[in-house]
Amino acid sequence: MINLKNACAGMVSAAAIAASGTTGYAQVVEANLRMWFDLSDAATVTLDTSGMTTVSRLNNKAASGGFIANTVKGEQPQWLAGELNGHPAMRFDGTNDVLRNTAFSSTPMAEATIYMVVAPMSDNGGFPALLSLDVSGGNDYLTGINVDLGEGFQNSFSYLNIEGPKLITPGGRNYRTRNGPFGDWHIIQVNYWSTRLELVIDGVHEGRVTFTAPAQISTQELRIGARYYGGGERGYADIKIAEALVYDSAADCDALNQTALYLAAKYGISTTYLPRGCPADFNADCTVDFFDYLDFVDAFSTGRTGADFNHDSVLDFFDYLDFVDAFSTGC
Repeated sequence: MINLKNACAGMVSAAAIAASGTTGYAQVVEANLRMWFDLSDAATVTLDTSGMTTVSRLNNKAASGGFIANTVKGEQPQWLAGELNGHPAMRFDGTNDVLRNTAFSSTPMAEATIYMVVAPMSDNGGFPALLSLDVSGGNDYLTGINVDLGEGFQNSFSYLNIEGPKLITPGGRNYRTRNGPFGDWHIIQVNYWSTRLELVIDGVHEGRVTFTAPAQISTQELRIGARYYGGGERGYADIKIAEALVYDSAADCDALNQTALYLAAKYGISTTYLPRGCPADFNADCTVDFFDYLDFVDAFSTGRTGADFNHDSVLDFFDYLDFVDAFSTGC
């Protein structure tokens, strides 16, 4: 019998990665990286120390450059030194805090893969946003993308809405399939690709919608902590953020997981992201589950080349046994 519990137990935690000294995940994948805001990189952070210390500007660490900022003291997020695993973060107050650039980039994206190390703190409704992109003066959900906590009041982190021109959902759509308390830190990953929109939290695949949509994502205006729609800025979020990265493309599983595991190890967040080249992930969807077993059995029964699991150029029962062993052990 296939033991799914054992298969999942083999997935790597952040603590294990950090303790092992593994260097394979010691850096972010920078290919196709368009935005990278990192509170732990002091050279990219500008603080306002008049009164309560706040963040007035973050420079983009990606090669494309740029920044997000706010010159109004009362609208700047609070600086939180040593907040998460010894690394700093910032707190948006949910009232008017936002970092923005209304002329961030004139180059749109065909696809986007987003990572945010974030702790939602409360949700009083009104689509409070983690991140928003839009064309100047245009609704983010029609021209760019918005990742927010939904329209209505929530008493826990149980709702996450994602919208954009590839898939417009009037009134929002909840991509969360699990629930958790406010204040917990997570790695939130959004895959907004030409074939699907998908939410992954701490390595667990939650909501997914498949489609075919070539629509472009504008990057002209960028906001963290708020949205732009209906002719104005709104949707201010009560959140903490330590780091955010945006890629302008889809990526294979290994590339996706390398960045995620870097973040997990850095911030001490336990996840179920798979290590590089996990053989049990037969369908390469970045998770080990019963679909991998079903897909292998289908490939094996129809004699497809990919079912030669032990790569001995012979498709036989030993391939099946080797796959079952890998699947039961996990990664």
